[in-house]
Amino acid sequence: MLFINSDNRVHGLGANAYGSLGLGHNQWVSEPQELVELRDKQITDIFNGKKFVIFKTSDNFLYICGDISKKFCTTSDVNARYLRPMIVQIDGTDVLVDDISCGSYHILVLTNKHEVYGWGSNRFGQIGSRDTKFEDINTPKLIDFNGNYCIKSVRCFEHQSFALTSDGQVFSWGYNHNNQLGCTTSSEIICRPQLINDLRGITSVQSGAGNTFFINTATNDIYVCGQYVDKNSKTNPLYEKLVNKTNRNLTIASINLVTVYSYWFYKNNLYISMEYCSLSLKKVIQLKAPVFSRQPDSELMTCMEYYLSCEILRELLDCVRYLHELQPPVLHRDLKPDNILIGQNISENNRFVKLCDFGLSVDETVCDTLLSGAGTQLYTAREAYDGCYTAKGDVYSIGFIVCDLFDTDINNPRDRYSDYYDWSDKYCRLMQIVGQTMQGSYDARPTCAQIIDQQSDWALDSRYITGQLDFNDILEQLKHRERDLREDELGTEPEFWEFFYTFLLLKTNCYNLNTF
Repeated sequence: MLFINSDNRVHGLGANAYGSLGLGHNQWVSEPQELVELRDKQITDIFNGKKFVIFKTSDNFLYICGDISKKFCTTSDVNARYLRPMIVQIDGTDVLVDDISCGSYHILVLTNKHEVYGWGSNRFGQIGSRDTKFEDINTPKLIDFNGNYCIKSVRCFEHQSFALTSDGQVFSWGYNHNNQLGCTTSSEIICRPQLINDLRGITSVQSGAGNTFFINTATNDIYVCGQYVDKNSKTNPLYEKLVNKTNRNLTIASINLVTVYSYWFYKNNLYISMEYCSLSLKKVIQLKAPVFSRQPDSELMTCMEYYLSCEILRELLDCVRYLHELQPPVLHRDLKPDNILIGQNISENNRFVKLCDFGLSVDETVCDTLLSGAGTQLYTAREAYDGCYTAKGDVYSIGFIVCDLFDTDINNPRDRYSDYYDWSDKYCRLMQIVGQTMQGSYDARPTCAQIIDQQSDWALDSRYITGQLDFNDILEQLKHRERDLREDELGTEPEFWEFFYTFLLLKTNCYNLNTF
C-alpha cells in the first residue's frame, strides 16, 4: 500500500516483495514508512503495474521504483533495482507528462508535446517499437504513429496498448490473441501502432476478458471487438433463460429503455453491449438540492425544483407504462433510482429518462418463474416475498422512488408543504397518490396510466413556471451554477450540472441552440 498524507508526504505499508514500496529493500513493512526521496516533490498521482510503481509530481515529472531490473531499468546501476525512487528521463531530459498508463509489465507516457514514449516488457510488441525480436525496452523509446496525429491520451492493459487522438481515432498494438485490438489483421502480435478503421469520436477505451470496448460519450455509443463464442454451442443451463431475456430486451427496444445493441457469451459469462448513460436518477436526487441552493433537511422545494421533479416522474411513469402495456406485459421487478438512467440525446422527443437493468424482468404471464424477494428490499412490494408479483409491484416501487425524488418523509408526507405555496394542493394530491401506490393490497394500487391521467392534479404546468418573475434569472444561475458548487457535490463531469439547465429549457419550450 502507498498513500499520500495531508502533508503531501508519501508512505508505504504492507507487501514489498519486489521493492515496489521504494523503501530500499524488499521486506514486508508492518508500519507506515515515509519515502524520504519523494519529500517535497509534491506527488499528485501514483500508478502501478504488477511489480513496479510510478509517481507523478505536480510539475509532471516521474519517479519509478520496484522490479525495474531487465524490464524497467532506467539506470546503469543494477544495484539500485530495489532501492529508492529515481527520476525517469527521456533522451537525457526530465519528462513532462500529460498522461500515463501502466500495463502488467510496460508503461506508456504522453508528453506535453503529444509524443508517446514506452518502455518495459516488449514480449508481445506492446511497446510499439516495431522490433520483431520482441526484446525488453530498458529506457523510454519514442513511438512512431506514422503520420501527423495529435495524441491526447494513452491506455495500457495487460499486454495491450492504445492511443487516442484529439479527434477520437484509436491506435492499438500488442497482444491480439482474441482480436481484441480491433485491427483488420488477425496477427496474434502487432508490434507497431495500427489505426482502427471507422472509429471516430472515441473518448474512452476499456479492455479485459478477451474483449475491448470503445466508448463515444457524445453519441452514447459503445463499440466492441474481441472473442465471440458461438452461442449455439453453449450447454450452460442458464444460457436459454439469459438469452431469452436478452432477446426480449432487444425486441422491446424503445426510447423508454436503454438500448441493447448485442450480446455474446465468453467463458460462461453473458456480455451485453448497450447504450452508455453516465447519469442516473440516484445522482440527480443527490445533486438536486445543492443545484437549487436548498438545504434538504430544513428548506422546501421551490416551484422550479418541484416542476423538474414532476417532469422526471412523468417520464418515469411513461417508461413503466410502456412495459406494462406490451403484449404480454413486461414487469421490471427492480425499479430503484440506480436503475433509472438519464439519457443525454435531446433529439429523441425531448426524452431523458430511460430504464435499465432488466436482469429480474419477466413477462407477467410467466408467473411460475418469479422468485420471492426479487429486487431491492426497500423498493420491493410485500407480496413479492410470497412469490406473487404483478405490474402493481412496479407501481409500489415507484411510490418509494417518488419519496426519494421529492425529498419526502413517507411517515408525514403531506404536512411539510400544507398551505405554504399556492400550489401546495398539488403536492398534497401527489402524496395521496403515493399513499395509494403503497397499499398492502396490490389491487388497491393505481396503474401508471391512471397516475398519468391525473397529472393535472399533481404536476405544475410549464406556463406557471415560465410566468414566474425570476424564471430567467434562475435559468441563468443554473447555467453557471457549476462555478459556485463544491466539487464533491457535483463531481467533475459536465453532464452532472448541465442536465438541470438543459432539462428545464426543453420542458418549458425555451430551448435555443444559441444558449450553449
